[in-house]
Amino acid sequence: MHGPTQAFGLVRTAVVPALKRLAAVARHSKRRKPATPRTSEAGMLSLLMFSRVRTEPASEQEKPMRIEPENAAHHAGINAVTRAAFAGDGEAELIERLRADGLVRLSLVAVDGDRVVGHVMFTTLHVAVDGRLLDALCLAPVSVQPQYQGSGIGSMLIREGLARAKALRCEAVVVLGHAAYYPRFGFSAALAGKLAAPFAGESFMALELAEGALAGEAGVVVYPPAFGIDGGH
Repeated sequence: MHGPTQAFGLVRTAVVPALKRLAAVARHSKRRKPATPRTSEAGMLSLLMFSRVRTEPASEQEKPMRIEPENAAHHAGINAVTRAAFAGDGEAELIERLRADGLVRLSLVAVDGDRVVGHVMFTTLHVAVDGRLLDALCLAPVSVQPQYQGSGIGSMLIREGLARAKALRCEAVVVLGHAAYYPRFGFSAALAGKLAAPFAGESFMALELAEGALAGEAGVVVYPPAFGIDGGH
């Protein structure tokens, strides 16, 4: 048997190392505890950032290009785009005359952020075939800010305009423009060939929005005085 002193020595020999190991584990655990809050904090920050991206309005640079109907707030931008695109005042002044005479049926703008970068206008046009008056439109003018040209904005405006004109039950559209450009939208010089007008040739084209609208032997196109064409035809 061991005496009290020996027994205490044995206990100390067995217990003290164990206590030291427990203390070391405890110290190690304390040093590692902050890692959990840091991970949670990072996760929360990520969640907050995601929420802000989802809920905050986009900046001007992030707003997508969009096509929308013209309103009075767009007029200054349309004027600037038209003058820049045509390098002159003639088309911008034509737009003002068409508005003043109440001839505008449909006018759309392409907006990048809050800036007008493109514009298309459709106005009332007198077209008759075999004595039957059509609900027809003139497509003019179309303009795109020079630095945006070649990016498809003009095509977007025209396609959207034609779709809306068809929804308005307009029957036909006439355009004077580039012979290599407008046929992609369905315009045809042959279809316009039967129409007596101030213009002729490949650049003078027509498009039916209602099937058979331009069917017939002969027709006539008369432009309103706002276009400044002598006699309108």
